[in-house]
Amino acid sequence: MLEELVDRLDLERSEVTAALHRLHDDDVIALQPGTDLIWLAHPFSALDAPFVVTSGGRTWDAICIWDAFGILAILEKDGSIVARCPDCAAGLHLEVTDGTVDPSSEMVVHFGVPAARWYEDIGHT
Repeated sequence: MLEELVDRLDLERSEVTAALHRLHDDDVIALQPGTDLIWLAHPFSALDAPFVVTSGGRTWDAICIWDAFGILAILEKDGSIVARCPDCAAGLHLEVTDGTVDPSSEMVVHFGVPAARWYEDIGHT
């Protein structure tokens, strides 16, 4: 993806990586730790992630339920979210229609870190 950005923007690699690091430092994107490669452009993950969002025959990865809901919100689409419970590994499947989670799901979301601290370690939260 980095080389594609260099080619499309017709910039030097160093200019693109400097811009990516500025965006990372401003919490606009997250880079893969120790690299110049994009990991997250919230709510989208560039890598396989534990939450898979499906809508209209397309799929996207998200690193948390918050981002999974965010994908459907940004797209303004109905869709489904599939994941595994981080506690017991049971399969989870949610349907979202008109911006509302199917109320029969009876699931609870737990955020172990306050939202104000998510960017301290975005991979953990």
